[in-house]
Amino acid sequence: MNKKTIITLVLIFLAVFIVFGVISSLAFTKYFKNIDNIEFNADGRSFDINENKSLDIKGIDVIEIDVVSSDIDIVNGDDKLNVNLRSRGVAAGEKVKLVTEKLGNTLLVKVEYPRVAINMSSSKLNIELPESFDGSLIINSTSGDLSSKEVLKNTLKKLEAKSVSGDVVFNTNSIEDVKLKSTSSDFDIISDISSLLKAESTSGDIDINKINNSDANVYAKSVSGSIVINYIDACETEIKTTSGDVDISIINNNQIDLDFKSTSGDMNGNVSINSNGTPFKISTVSGDLSFD
Repeated sequence: MNKKTIITLVLIFLAVFIVFGVISSLAFTKYFKNIDNIEFNADGRSFDINENKSLDIKGIDVIEIDVVSSDIDIVNGDDKLNVNLRSRGVAAGEKVKLVTEKLGNTLLVKVEYPRVAINMSSSKLNIELPESFDGSLIINSTSGDLSSKEVLKNTLKKLEAKSVSGDVVFNTNSIEDVKLKSTSSDFDIISDISSLLKAESTSGDIDINKINNSDANVYAKSVSGSIVINYIDACETEIKTTSGDVDISIINNNQIDLDFKSTSGDMNGNVSINSNGTPFKISTVSGDLSFD
């Protein structure tokens, strides 16, 4: 192949490359101009949202709340479920918005976020929960925190909370079933739990106050997070940790049939142990077990 042929091939290759780049750029620009009429600029669009909804909960047995990064604050309410979304930030075109939907006996409350770049300085979902609601409350969050700053008057059938890194502090009158699952979230549940506790976390702490029924069942699992559970009466319990410590308090000092296994963890404190007592199965690798 002579020099002239090589130069010709290089020029052809460059021409094809340039044409392809121009066509791709035009297609890319046209595509994004047609996404909900978004107008792009260097700073995007700032938004300041203060949206309210008042929802009838007649016939509703389940309230499900879905957020990603918005914090959730729940307080006592009146007859209706009052929801307020307060959010500030910058986004390209779309804004954060509050979505509610009734699906049979379930009421879904959801915060939707822009599909294109967003820089959110703050976002909070404020909820006034009617005292009359006695169904199931389901919370799904990624990094948003959940808190009930005041003691809720509700007697709930179930609380189910799933989170990656958002902390959960929930304080209510009583709950039958509690199911918690997280990666690094801390759980702090202040309520009389009468039937079931199932809590799983990787590095987050689990703090439960309190189990009030000897017929309840407790299962808690953590890798490095600590587990603290307060009982009025002992109930059938299974707890597993790797390096997290376990702290147990039994107010009525019931006798328990303790099966404690650990590689290097220690046990301390006073507890009444009897083979005919309530089954307590606790295993750790290096975590300590304490009875208060």
